[in-house]
Amino acid sequence: MSLVRRLCLVVIVLFTISSCGGGGSGGEGGTFSISGTVSGEASNGVHISLTGPTTASAVTDASGNYSFTGLVNGTYSITPSLTGVRVIFEPSALTTTISGSDVANQNFVELVTFVAASGIQFLPASFSSANQYRVSLVPTADSLYFTDSSNEQLKRIDANSGAVTSMAARIGTPESVVIHGQNVFWVDGNRLNRTALDGTSTTILQTGARDPGAGVTADIAVDDTNAYWANTISSLNCSPSCNWTIQRVPVTGGTPVTLVNTTRKIAALTADASNIYWEEASLEPVTPGCECGSSIKMIPKAGGVVVLLVDNLLNGTLTAPPPGQTPGSWLPTGGIAVSGLQLFFGVAGNTSYQILRVTIANGALTTLASVSSTAGFATGSIKGLNADSTNVYWADGANATIDTVPISGGTVVSLATGLSSVTDLIIAAGMAFWTQVGGAQGCCLQMGAGSIRQVPVAGGAATTVVGNLDAPGALAIDASNNVVWAEFWRVAKWAPAGNVTTLASGISSDLPRITADQANLYVLDGDLIKTMPLGGGRFEKLASAHGGVIGDIGAVNQDITADGTNVYWSVSSTVQMVPASGGAVVTLAVVGGPAPPQDCYWRIAVDSQNVYWSAPSFSFPIGCTVKKVPITGGAVTTLVDFAYMADFATDGANVYFSELGSNPGSIRQTSVNGGPITMVTSNTMAEVLAVDAQNIYWLDPSDTPGGIWRIAKAGGPAGSATLLSLGPLATDPLLARESLGVSQGTCFWSESLDQAILLLGLP
Repeated sequence: MSLVRRLCLVVIVLFTISSCGGGGSGGEGGTFSISGTVSGEASNGVHISLTGPTTASAVTDASGNYSFTGLVNGTYSITPSLTGVRVIFEPSALTTTISGSDVANQNFVELVTFVAASGIQFLPASFSSANQYRVSLVPTADSLYFTDSSNEQLKRIDANSGAVTSMAARIGTPESVVIHGQNVFWVDGNRLNRTALDGTSTTILQTGARDPGAGVTADIAVDDTNAYWANTISSLNCSPSCNWTIQRVPVTGGTPVTLVNTTRKIAALTADASNIYWEEASLEPVTPGCECGSSIKMIPKAGGVVVLLVDNLLNGTLTAPPPGQTPGSWLPTGGIAVSGLQLFFGVAGNTSYQILRVTIANGALTTLASVSSTAGFATGSIKGLNADSTNVYWADGANATIDTVPISGGTVVSLATGLSSVTDLIIAAGMAFWTQVGGAQGCCLQMGAGSIRQVPVAGGAATTVVGNLDAPGALAIDASNNVVWAEFWRVAKWAPAGNVTTLASGISSDLPRITADQANLYVLDGDLIKTMPLGGGRFEKLASAHGGVIGDIGAVNQDITADGTNVYWSVSSTVQMVPASGGAVVTLAVVGGPAPPQDCYWRIAVDSQNVYWSAPSFSFPIGCTVKKVPITGGAVTTLVDFAYMADFATDGANVYFSELGSNPGSIRQTSVNGGPITMVTSNTMAEVLAVDAQNIYWLDPSDTPGGIWRIAKAGGPAGSATLLSLGPLATDPLLARESLGVSQGTCFWSESLDQAILLLGLP
């Protein structure tokens, strides 16, 4: 049974079907009849109009039958119609002649377009005109998968029930992780999340206006009842934001409570059993008593009075400026840590930084260490400040060390040296654990070069806990020695038994391209090829999409496909391949040159021999090409090089492509082995193409008339194509390229402006 027939009983309620009633009437002495059947998905209640010697109307019954009686001899025209539904009848009308006998079998086939899903946020709220957003629809035996730009970007339409189910949510770069009980709490962008430590579920506890670009901390404090985090208050008066808040959010979800608002950036946050402590960072001139500059403050978790622990002049310990000059505030670095009745923090300087201790009860300050540094005044010399009952620990990025000093002050000792880009540090079970991102690759970070390392706090050799990580950042450890960390694409866990598990992952980009084979989904998402079982689960990394580089903004993701053995994708007209089971990435083809002024409909396809893809044209200022390369690698062949080329599709024997430059355009074909280009049909605006075994299908967004069309692969003159679904379609190629496909006797397509996916059972 086709997808549309399984869905029709579900979606038919979306339409209001109305028709004109009435029985047949005949002329005087008429003794003849005309009868027939309308077959299709909504054949009951179709209005049938009869014109000729007699004018009459009828409505089909539950079986789709109609008849007119009492008719005289003559020629009649019969026309079906149905209001409230996007429907086409084949033929659109019939002409028949009564000549002394009844006329039967005046039959019509009804093609009804059904809404499979609606209210879809295909387009992001804002985007650049340079983006080529393209809807991605992928059918399997019992489902239709698609991506959009909502916070749940991958969804599945069940063919049996028509239900739409979220398969994966949006994920930004996780910025912090905290383990409490059996859950991990983490922040990505403007969301506070809770994930089960076994990875079975992720819940968004709170979404805010948090602006990472404004430098607000991602630190979280968690107890048995609540999580505490810093958020941004949306402001129309300044950009980046200049108003921040600390919220108390129930760990089970619910309405947050605002503990405090501030006009200075919240640079760090921590807690003990009773209080929340935070650091405000603002490098500016200060005067005695002003509410400005950097400071450290405290408030009870239950709310109440804010207590100033360290003021903008470091409680009067900053060196006074020369006469006539206004003093400037100190600048925090490295975060804050609390141990017992003491709070520890770092102060940046021109050629050195200091580690300080403040007594919470009276604000007394003590300098524990002063460390020479080449990091500069505002760089953030240190990371991951920690404290226990005896020592303070931190990572020194400029000097590439893990350092410690007694909480009473004294000599700074380096526990590890020669480190590479340390991002976080945590102390647990007598060990110092840290994350480091590894080396660079060209413009950007090298994928797989990051690691988690450890060294005994009593001194000893540093060892690697987990390697081959992708830009690891924040780090947490629980009492069972489970290590949880953030990478740029996931939250992951290492258990003492040695296994690594992805706890939370998702999709980072809007409208990413997806494909599927018999077992898995694959998505071309940012820097990665990710994979997930068809039945659901968590996305895992299959391969680097950009040659092992993280953050290359010059790489343009284009399309992805799979053949059950390998996964193929194109990025900036470079074609790569990786086994579906994982392994080494193989580059099949590299096509240089600038992007064309006219964006091709970026597409990649594969058959048993070759990979085909669209690429820029070097022959036409506004044009594109279709190229191929053997799946085993080899020479690249250009099959099509055409002005105003729009899209292409292939069936393994021929390549079919559309062009929009001949007012309005045409569909043409050529052999996959090369050769002459021949016309399939003209006078049509084929923006998007699809093929099955017998026919070519296309989406025509024009008004003359727009719709979904079909023609046999052998082609024919203008006017020989069949209109399957009448437009005009709600599309705009300047905003998004739509998706069109054919599978199991069903045609499906998107209309991004209507926020819908539509289905049509094919006759």
